[in-house]
Amino acid sequence: DVQLWISELSKGFSAKTVSNTYGLFSASVSLFQPDKVFRIKLPTKKKKREAGTASPQIMELFNKASPTLKICIALAAFGSLRRGEICALRFGDIDGNMLHVHADMVHGADGAWHYKETPKTSDSDRYVPLPLLVLDLIGEGDLDAFIIDWCPDTITKRFIDLRKQLGLTVRFHDLRSYYASIGAALIP
Repeated sequence: DVQLWISELSKGFSAKTVSNTYGLFSASVSLFQPDKVFRIKLPTKKKKREAGTASPQIMELFNKASPTLKICIALAAFGSLRRGEICALRFGDIDGNMLHVHADMVHGADGAWHYKETPKTSDSDRYVPLPLLVLDLIGEGDLDAFIIDWCPDTITKRFIDLRKQLGLTVRFHDLRSYYASIGAALIP
């Protein structure tokens, strides 16, 4: 009966929704009948995006972005930086064409964004070579000043607003995937 219910749900909902629904159901049943076990086959999750379609969208976003958002897009697409890492960058983190990624902007318990001296993971403390295009976009400034004076949520909001305006589907995280596929080949 439970498998039939899951199969019926699968006809009208995504695999993730069906999985989440079953998770809630399973947790509820185990609360009242801890020995009850179901062997259910859940629908498989499908990839929604094709990697090749992102490139033209990224270029269109880049070309139509404001100067500050253009820097954010370039740092993600050509340096594989996360939003929090972008917001934590200072001009002093650049040496020649090398960018030292060693800090993060994190959401604190108080609901505000805070500068954190260490990145998301220890592997995230890294040196990233940047193309001259990105260095030119960034320009120069006081070594202690932030390159981008935004919080990560502002990057997301501005990116989504531009994406909607242009009728595109690419996500900000897709910029890092773009870097993984072809961005690294563009470094001189």
